[in-house]
Amino acid sequence: MATPVTICNLALSRIGDSTTVSSIDPPDGSVQAEACARLYPVALDACLDLHNWSFATRRTSLSELAANRVPLGGWKKAYMLPADCKRVIDVKGACGFPSPMKEPFEVIGTDFGRVVLTNADEAHVRYVCGEPKSGQFTGLFTDALAWLLASYLAGETIRGDSAFAYAQKCQQQFNQTLSLAMKQDAREVHAPRKYVAPWIARR
Repeated sequence: MATPVTICNLALSRIGDSTTVSSIDPPDGSVQAEACARLYPVALDACLDLHNWSFATRRTSLSELAANRVPLGGWKKAYMLPADCKRVIDVKGACGFPSPMKEPFEVIGTDFGRVVLTNADEAHVRYVCGEPKSGQFTGLFTDALAWLLASYLAGETIRGDSAFAYAQKCQQQFNQTLSLAMKQDAREVHAPRKYVAPWIARR
């Protein structure tokens, strides 16, 4: 089972650093742990931005805000997004999931949190969670995340011209592994095709 510490140690090993960190929250006092504590969240955020990962996908109903709380800008409704929402995938109305009807929406920031604007009544949201549990990461996602973190750590822990070469190599490995991870994760979703009668299709 992956943990932030095991991912950090894997990343360090990929740049030839034999140090084993024991904790990054809080850091165990080593230079490597300090670097991992700063860069692991950055690498995780970047990976989560690149795909609608099944292990990080959440669904929930939303709480409507009073019309005077935020400027609607032409939309009919405003809803508060969950605190752990990193990115909205789609919004649906009162019929909810698994209804195929997706509603247009806009996400804005406010002084009290992020808000989604839409015309949907009793809105439900599907979103990418910004704080997924590392134990739910797939093997390939863990592999990709460690490669990306290694590319960041190279500039922090390696001195001289070799730092760039290590970072570039790790970035290339990340790109390859990320592609495999995304393809594997896409197999977690199967949407049945809607049957269309041949005579309608020919119209």
